[in-house]
Amino acid sequence: AESDDSVEVSPKRPGPGRPKGFKQKKN
Repeated sequence: AESDDSVEVSPKRPGPGRPKGFKQKKN
């Protein structure tokens, strides 16, 4: 985990109200 963003991208722990790849789109 370079940053919290990696956690949201991880399919194991999708952030609440955040779709998988929510951060992936940004990257």
